[in-house]
Amino acid sequence: MRQKGVLVKTDIELARECLPYVKANGYEEWLRILAAMRSAGLSCEEADSWSQTQPKYKDGEVQKKWRSLENTKAGLGTLIFLAKQNGFKPSGEYNFSIQNRSLPEIKEKSKRFTVENETANLTDLMELSPINLIDDPANDGRLLLESLYSPEEFLFLGDNYGTTVKQVREWLKEEITKYPFFIPNPFDGKAYESSTGKMSFRCDAAIAAGRFAVCEMDNLPIENQAAFWLKLRTKLPITAISHSGSKSLHALIKVNLSADKAEWERVVKRELFENFLVPFGVDRACSNISRLSRLPGHLRDKGLQRLIYLNPEA
Repeated sequence: MRQKGVLVKTDIELARECLPYVKANGYEEWLRILAAMRSAGLSCEEADSWSQTQPKYKDGEVQKKWRSLENTKAGLGTLIFLAKQNGFKPSGEYNFSIQNRSLPEIKEKSKRFTVENETANLTDLMELSPINLIDDPANDGRLLLESLYSPEEFLFLGDNYGTTVKQVREWLKEEITKYPFFIPNPFDGKAYESSTGKMSFRCDAAIAAGRFAVCEMDNLPIENQAAFWLKLRTKLPITAISHSGSKSLHALIKVNLSADKAEWERVVKRELFENFLVPFGVDRACSNISRLSRLPGHLRDKGLQRLIYLNPEA
């Protein structure tokens, strides 16, 4: 597609441009590249055509492996990294998009919106929630987990220093209102060495998919924050908005990325946060892939953490 005379590439277009520069050094890297191609939206047929250019190609091998690649961590960032090692330089301009929505276009439409000068009530957001929010907020956390995750996925629930990661079906057997936090991105259920040198089930390396970006701003009154998310509700895939029980709203934006670090850095940290959300006042510290968010339904000292908006199909 074109925007103001500049070629703007989608994920798939950029992935295809990378392929001539991507070389597999061994079987394991070949599998990783296939996983990255699938995550970027390329077809099995395209993966097979690329594989035919690699050493030790076996007819039918791609088709056998394709379905099993769904939950791997490689993504578009993997392809870009490998291609650049072999001299790849992207042409044109690549802009972050989610659900075919371009950030530059959204930013252009939103530029007249001044956060400080517009207000909205939390009830405005609640009334617009595609999922009718139940009367008892103590059940908000359960509703969130059941709506956004499959029973077998691994999640972290707990306090700042908690370490327990369990499948959703196991969490739902408990009274989860006692847990103040959760990490919206699912884990793979395995322990990895963390940045502190200790083995951890909830470190960045253990993330299975970069499904959501956590967004928070606490430098403005709640009414201004509500107006901001109300404005962006139809422009970005906002999956959930929760009241922190204090002075901020937490929004989950669906980005549907792999757990590839380079991809997350490029798409979420640079393009979504630095180039779009941070200038509006969203805290850049939220952009980590394993960022904590307040779990709705928990009663903290300052108030109740409450689900305000829920749209699993965003």
